[in-house]
Amino acid sequence: MCHLVRLVLFFLCLCAAPALASDRLTFSTGGIARFPNSQQDDDTGNAMIEAWAKANYAFGPQGLSFFLRGKFISDSVQYDYNNAQTLGVGLAYKLKMGKDSSLTFTLRHDWYERYHSGSHEKGWRFLIDYFYIDFQKVDAGARMWGLPHDATLFKIWANLTYPDTLSDGDHNIVVTSGAEYAARLDLPGNKWQLSPFVALNLSWDKDDNSYNNKLQPGLGVKLRWPLPGGDIHAGVRYRGDYRWGSGSFEHGPGLFVGWYSSF
Repeated sequence: MCHLVRLVLFFLCLCAAPALASDRLTFSTGGIARFPNSQQDDDTGNAMIEAWAKANYAFGPQGLSFFLRGKFISDSVQYDYNNAQTLGVGLAYKLKMGKDSSLTFTLRHDWYERYHSGSHEKGWRFLIDYFYIDFQKVDAGARMWGLPHDATLFKIWANLTYPDTLSDGDHNIVVTSGAEYAARLDLPGNKWQLSPFVALNLSWDKDDNSYNNKLQPGLGVKLRWPLPGGDIHAGVRYRGDYRWGSGSFEHGPGLFVGWYSSF
């Protein structure tokens, strides 16, 4: 089955999902397309897309759920490791850490396939996810860049994954995290919002792989349209990319389009 057919089926399923949603059965989807994929030389001219969808069924004690998750990635250069799909099923327990944060423990069985090489892998993964968001309305009448300043948003996220891959003998631990501070500026006459932001992403792994050990500061601006439980956005940013294993530092501009919705 070609990648385009997979993509069409993926979005058809998402269109049908809201009709099935209930208090116990919920759906979410997210993803990002970016150009270039990174500021590294081997990503020059490389466009990348990642997309995922998840069905979640809550049962038993509060915070416990069963889920089914699908994800695909693809890039324009056609690196084998950047063109793959994953189907996962598992159990998750979400622990509220307060009204603004949560900690989720997940045990997931994945089936992983690379399109070009045709390689298949399967196995269990353990994940811990942390999320914090602080949304603050600003004083009435506040303005920024000549536009009404509606709110500020600060979020922190972090993820631990074990193992990194499903290859035999892989015992690598990967930790990824990030933080973003953004303003929300209303565009008069519609729901669009302009959002300047500063961000910092960090990745580390136990095996000292260069691609998993990096620090990426950035700043930019995005145009945002609200969706149920999320948004769709497009923007431009300038980002640095420091790989301390190799001692390299690259930087440059990039374009992106992303979305998240939960229903």
